[in-house]
Order: sequence, then structure tokens, then C-alpha cells
Amino acid sequence: MKNYRLTAWCCMVVMAVNTTGAFGQSLFKKLTQEHYKVKSVSCNTCHVSGKPKTMRGDFGKLFDAELKGKDISKRLKDAKNDPEKKAAVEKVVGAEFMEALKKIDKREFPGGGTYGEAIRAGKVKGIRVE
Repeated sequence: MKNYRLTAWCCMVVMAVNTTGAFGQSLFKKLTQEHYKVKSVSCNTCHVSGKPKTMRGDFGKLFDAELKGKDISKRLKDAKNDPEKKAAVEKVVGAEFMEALKKIDKREFPGGGTYGEAIRAGKVKGIRVE
């Protein structure tokens, strides 16, 4: 039993050390909440629940297509230790994100209407309306 616990503990440590964080989550969450005027936006709005963050849901895949080649996560990660650079990068990345969000708003939602309408109505997973 001791070997099992030790093995499990070692696995958890290795996973924790090798896990990378999402470098835009708070910025994107805030911008999305403000844009749609919703109570909360979770990771599951763009990402598949219980899967690695590289796995995107339908809404997240739309962002991948709109932001392809812009390396947003890398740019945010590279600027995280320099407050001045971080603020400048977040401003530019935020503008790119909002531009993509406005385009996605107009896209057809599979349940009818547009994505913008569906999000404001709370029909997209991970969104809580007021």
C-alpha cells in the first residue's frame, strides 16, 4: 500500500510540474463578460470539460480559426514577467480578441440564431446570464 501511495504522489507531482497554465484566461474571461454582459464565463465556454485545454469546443474552434497565426498565448506568456510589456501586449491581444469576438457574434449558432444571441441567452455551455 505504501508503494501505491508513493507512486500516486510522484505522478501528481510530475503532472503538476509539467502542466502549463492558460495565459489569457482572465483577460479573455473579463472581455467576454463585459461584451455580452453576462454574470460569468467559464473555461468550458471555449474548452472541452475534463480534457486538456488544447481541446476546444465549438465556440473555441471558432476562435482558433479567427485568431490563427497570432500566437496570443505565446505573446502573453512571453510578457508575463515585465509589467509594462504585459500591459502593452494585453492591450493589443485584447483588441485582437474583441475583433474576433465581434465576427463570431454574427456566425450562425447550431441551435438557431447567431452566437451573439445564443450567448446572451445563456445557450452556450459555460455561460451564466444575470
